[in-house]
Amino acid sequence: MMRGVVLQTFAAAVLLLPLLFLTLSTKIEAVRERGSLPLHGGNVFMEKKHYNPKKSNKNNNAWEWDNVAIGGGGYVTGLIASSSEEVLIARTDVGGLYSLRWPDDEDDMEEKNTSKQQQLFSQLYSSFVDPSDAPRLRTASVASVAAGNGVSGGIVAAVGSGAGSSGGDPGFMLSANEGSSWTFVSVSFAIDGNDHKRKWGERLAVINNNNVTMEGDNDGNYTMLGYGSENDGLFMSDDGGVTWKRNDALAVGEAPGVVFLTTQPDGGGDGGGLNIKTKPQVVYAGVWGKGVYRSSDGGGTWVAIDASPLFPCRFAWLNDSNNTTKTAAAATMVTGTPTLVVTSNSSVNAYDVGSGGFVDISPETKAPMPYCAVATLGDSVLAVAGAVGSFKEAVYISEDAGKTWSKDLVSISVWASDVPWWPRHWFASAASSIALKRTKNGNGVRAALATWYGVWFCDDLFALQPTWYTREKGHEELVNLDLAVPPPPSPPSSLNPPSPSSHQLPRVLLYSGHADVGGFRHTNLSSFPSVEDKFDGTQSTASIDVCEADANILVRVGGNEPGDSKGCGQGFVSVDSGITWDAIGTFDGACGGVVMFVSPPAAAGGGPCDWIVWTPFDGVPLVSSDFGKRWERSVGAPAGASGTSAKWEGGHMHQIAADKMGGGRSFLFHPNNGLFGSSDGGRNWDMINQTTIVGQQQQLLLRQEPGHLQVDPLVRGFMCLCQMNGGLLCLDKSSALVPIGGIASCRLVAFGAPLSADAAEDDGSAPSSQLYVFGRVEGATGDDDESVFLFGGGGGPNAAFAAKGADDWIKIGSPNFRMAGAASGKMVADRSRPGRVFIGAGGQGIYVGSMIGTSKYEHE
Repeated sequence: MMRGVVLQTFAAAVLLLPLLFLTLSTKIEAVRERGSLPLHGGNVFMEKKHYNPKKSNKNNNAWEWDNVAIGGGGYVTGLIASSSEEVLIARTDVGGLYSLRWPDDEDDMEEKNTSKQQQLFSQLYSSFVDPSDAPRLRTASVASVAAGNGVSGGIVAAVGSGAGSSGGDPGFMLSANEGSSWTFVSVSFAIDGNDHKRKWGERLAVINNNNVTMEGDNDGNYTMLGYGSENDGLFMSDDGGVTWKRNDALAVGEAPGVVFLTTQPDGGGDGGGLNIKTKPQVVYAGVWGKGVYRSSDGGGTWVAIDASPLFPCRFAWLNDSNNTTKTAAAATMVTGTPTLVVTSNSSVNAYDVGSGGFVDISPETKAPMPYCAVATLGDSVLAVAGAVGSFKEAVYISEDAGKTWSKDLVSISVWASDVPWWPRHWFASAASSIALKRTKNGNGVRAALATWYGVWFCDDLFALQPTWYTREKGHEELVNLDLAVPPPPSPPSSLNPPSPSSHQLPRVLLYSGHADVGGFRHTNLSSFPSVEDKFDGTQSTASIDVCEADANILVRVGGNEPGDSKGCGQGFVSVDSGITWDAIGTFDGACGGVVMFVSPPAAAGGGPCDWIVWTPFDGVPLVSSDFGKRWERSVGAPAGASGTSAKWEGGHMHQIAADKMGGGRSFLFHPNNGLFGSSDGGRNWDMINQTTIVGQQQQLLLRQEPGHLQVDPLVRGFMCLCQMNGGLLCLDKSSALVPIGGIASCRLVAFGAPLSADAAEDDGSAPSSQLYVFGRVEGATGDDDESVFLFGGGGGPNAAFAAKGADDWIKIGSPNFRMAGAASGKMVADRSRPGRVFIGAGGQGIYVGSMIGTSKYEHE
């Protein structure tokens, strides 16, 4: 992963540290003169960038980026052996690929259960061949992986979600150097790494066929590949995955189709010593609804195996000398012909390739039980896990190839996660894959178990009481739905002394809402949240907001997955910064959407945090004047303005926002109708701008596309609309949407703490917030992909309206730390620490960026 380059470059960066102590008012100018010192993502990145749209040079950069520590949370759908015995490849349903190192044998339990442990997860995404594909693998839904000895130099990954994927079209990511660099090949058939059968596999395999011409590398490795698709049957590639052709000889089956593909370990034919240049391999395929098929000519023709399991899930090989731990003791254990073990929806089955025929070797014989995860050590040691699709799946191990089994290991195990907020019942949840490894002394068997939320390790499966633990540092796979930052704390004074309880708890830096795991309050960005920091009550938190008048008061709404007994979920309020929550009133099945505090009307009674506007999924805004107890429909606003994509999981487009200044307006945007405003707490809405915006030379149509709305918390009425094709539009004093120069494409927009006193308006009024955009500047080409930019032309609306082009924007995102999936979440900027920016991502949790020389992690 270029560690040597990183260390050398970091040493060079240290020489520039004196520049970091410039005052905030001069840092932006210092950025413009910074030298070029590229580093790997997650570390400091500096680069000289003076952007000229005509020359397409890069902008300046003096920001460092990383992930906010949350801890796992996403489904690891497969563990695949790599070319190294110490490293697995972990595929996920929304978070791309990770390399996963086995923990050291000698670590004790105390060390294993701290968040300061050595990092085992490292994401495979850097140095792509084509920079435009760089974000693709970070949030890809990975359907299958082929790696290790059979793939020349590295890894092939099938990525996609349905007809497309979160990172682009379905296709294959190819690496010839074990994940250091990648290229992407698009395909016309569907690949789905995020469907309900995503743990089936592996669908990718290396196959030899002497009927085709193959190209090999200098080491004699050959790259004939097969991929079993979900709906379209088998596809094969004779050039290492660059081009693919359908193989019509194999049955298509029912969805999820061809669920696994594997070659016989000894090659087949003469029983060993196969020359893959001249002889085809024996190949096996599991086809859902049809059973297991065998091909003796490298996939040219196929024959269904009698009495095979009709609904297979995964496979493993017993008596596989290619898959044993490389010790003399292990090598002597491999005797007899290879045996294919297949798990299915009702049993575990073994197929001896010498004698033929499947035999049921299931651990539980009293009644049929679904199994999926399966692994061997290549000898007679075999482990399987149940596939009920719930928590604490059964796990069994056998020393004699399935003749006898242990009792369910979960019933006799103990476990503890290094992520404090993980509930105990999450252990072994929806187990997808198992990997086994011998201990260094050869006397024990270690395991890695992939689950809904991360990976569990066990150092001795044969112990009287197996002990399991997690090492989730580096694994950030949550799908973010919303972010909120508290207002800056009021300075204490004689009239406003700090309350006695104000120092009992650390200050909250960020609130986050996510799919599947609720949400969190973050008081430390480098440590996993505590149990008390996790939000419960709904499966997903779609939206969350903080009251401007009191940072301890919050409101959030969310939902549950369709079919959940809790229905579509509801909302909650908190008066202690999110430690405890009370349910708000419901309204006609309102679900998800966006919620926010609004300024009460001038004549309204009640407190400053009593007025709340909730815009549910596909509905009109609802208004509460009593802190969420009762709700009423608003008048004048169109339905569906929340931008919510689903009832149960939230507002991916935040198309409604409210002034933070007292007496301000609320704003609502609907792509098909236009921009609306309300001055009475959200009860009544009037059209502000429907068809036109002010252009430099002519009036232009307001684009009918979704957008993100944000307001400047320091300037009443200063609102900006961010659109992919419309760019950045901000509301001027005449209530016209004005295009802001230099931004060609805008995904997210945010306002944060002013970088300097120069942010004040020309009339001497209070400073305006710093403006940030995630998108593309005008004239960007080549490796100038989407990134984060700050407006460098001074503070206030007047300065923003005067922006002429890309030169007025400063790039602060690093090309080595791609913000993949950012459009699925939200961007907010810290209102207390200048320059700190948070970006929520689909499948990557939360990114945090800070100016060099300011800590993005400190406990405040």
